[in-house]
Amino acid sequence: MEKKGDKYVLLGGKIEKGETVLTSAKREIKEELGILLSKLKYISSRRISGREIHFVKGRLSEGLFGKIRLEKKLKMAWVQKRVFFENALFPCPKIIRS
Repeated sequence: MEKKGDKYVLLGGKIEKGETVLTSAKREIKEELGILLSKLKYISSRRISGREIHFVKGRLSEGLFGKIRLEKKLKMAWVQKRVFFENALFPCPKIIRS
């Protein structure tokens, strides 16, 4: 998630030609954070502000070693679910809970 003002935005990216939602999500997370996810699962898609937004979830791959790499001036922190759902942008909390 990236902080914008007093709210947070989930990681994002674009689906490349020939990619599925899941392969795109796996690639974007590896590019932006330097981590691999396993057991990716499609959650939902929504049209928000004229853009198709896809939501997926996954698990950190076993045997993960090293540091998570962040782009730009991003910071990472573990937060309680309550804090996440109170601070996520657009309808993320409703979509993720379902």
